[in-house]
Amino acid sequence: MADRLTLTLFKGCSASELRDAIDQSALECGGKVFWKAGKGSPGVYLGLYHNDTTHSAIVYQEPASWFFDKVGGRLDIPWMELRGQEGSHWDYSLMKGSESLGAYSSYPQYWDDDPEFVKSHEGDPELLAKLWDVPLEKIDRYHLQWGEMLSESEFSLTVEKIHSEHVTVERNDLETLLKGARPKYARQGKAYPHDKHEYGDHWQMMDFLHALGGQDPRDEGDRHHIVLPEPKRPSPKLSWFQRLSRAWRRMTR
Repeated sequence: MADRLTLTLFKGCSASELRDAIDQSALECGGKVFWKAGKGSPGVYLGLYHNDTTHSAIVYQEPASWFFDKVGGRLDIPWMELRGQEGSHWDYSLMKGSESLGAYSSYPQYWDDDPEFVKSHEGDPELLAKLWDVPLEKIDRYHLQWGEMLSESEFSLTVEKIHSEHVTVERNDLETLLKGARPKYARQGKAYPHDKHEYGDHWQMMDFLHALGGQDPRDEGDRHHIVLPEPKRPSPKLSWFQRLSRAWRRMTR
């Protein structure tokens, strides 16, 4: 199964203000939060990590984005949905209250390779740095998109180049080794020397998360439980023939 992870980050409120907004939003939609709940408590896991006015949250329910939309709108502060996508890449959506402020994707070509779509997901590191009150130089290199995947011919050239520099290694052994851990994308290396993850690794999102003052709440946060109703989904639009058929069945029952 591909790795998928969605974290929600908030900036500019206290821990008690965030918890109050979560409480009120849950009650508003017919749910309930069980703070500091143990095993066997109702609902699903809610993880929260607090670092002064920076907070990260996760709910083990798909989808939970609609719920954090309510929380963010109630707080009316900068917040972000940070996502690891299918073990392939990572991206985020930036909001302030209920207002969308843009999006970033490390590999938008996963969804659409149209140049306009790719450009629309470059993000705005200057705006983010201002909203999050972090130095621009601490986050701007995470906004370098990974570029296209390397083709087989480009990979072969990489093998030849390394083999020419390390002639003591058998070429076949080198090719086998690189195929197991070769970079998939044009951009290689790390955004910053202290990072754990490189471009091309969707877990780079964790280095980005730490740069914003957050932590993975599954590892570092407080554990709670929350009960949420299933989000209401819009009824599918019916054609005139389907509407007529349904009316006819009701009349002939």
